[in-house]
Amino acid sequence: MGLCFNVSSNNHIEYNHRSSYRSGVAFRHGRCDLRWSGTGTTVNHNLIHHIRSVWLWWMGHIYWMRKYSVVIENNLVYLAKSAGFHQHYGKDNIIRNNIFAMNTDAQLERTRNENHMSFTFEKNIVYWVESKLLTSNWRENNYKFINNLYYRTDGLPIMFSN
Repeated sequence: MGLCFNVSSNNHIEYNHRSSYRSGVAFRHGRCDLRWSGTGTTVNHNLIHHIRSVWLWWMGHIYWMRKYSVVIENNLVYLAKSAGFHQHYGKDNIIRNNIFAMNTDAQLERTRNENHMSFTFEKNIVYWVESKLLTSNWRENNYKFINNLYYRTDGLPIMFSN
């Protein structure tokens, strides 16, 4: 199991350090896996890095599934297998003041297109050497990006879509 797993509300996951150097492989280790979390849950001041996995959907990052009104802020996530942040299902989540850096396949991932506001992504730093900024499903406008800093070091343009 990852850093955290719960099925409740008003949880505070704070000041954790999670990494894995085991030959670059971790089975679900390292990700903050919040399933079925509800209002009042926060994920703050955590350090998650060097997490790898065998299967694409077990990444080593902060992963939201069926989360509502959850706030994730002031975290550092870097060198994850796929994306530093991944929202699968969710509603009205806030991702604020985090650093997502040097993740392998992409920096941010969104899997499901839902008919409500999925999340607001604001005041974050996204830094990478190569790969994509976004991966998976970014159709529709049920998410917001506000006042973020994006920095790509390989000289290629920053692309939010094709």
